[in-house]
Amino acid sequence: MKKIIVKDLIKSDSATSPEKAEPLYNALVESVNNEEKVSVDFSNLVTITTAFFNSSIGKLYSTYSADTLNKFIKLDGKTLTTLQFDKLKLVMQNAKSKLSENDIQEEID
Repeated sequence: MKKIIVKDLIKSDSATSPEKAEPLYNALVESVNNEEKVSVDFSNLVTITTAFFNSSIGKLYSTYSADTLNKFIKLDGKTLTTLQFDKLKLVMQNAKSKLSENDIQEEID
């Protein structure tokens, strides 16, 4: 399994903007498209904002199903602080919720 160390990928210990999230998003898309399993390591990041999670992890749910993401991407929760983990969980729940609402709306229209 390939390992992505976010701090090395973004060349910073602060994951604070959608721009900084782009390399992670692109790396994850590439892994899924190549059907390559990948682990994401958030170690040594001092700050991770919701905007970063939305633009890297949350954005994936608009392209891939949760099953596909779970098959190829492992987010290493042990490398997150409790607050960071809670932010990530919230972003994932919101992304899945929006996807569900869109699916329902498409079926109603």
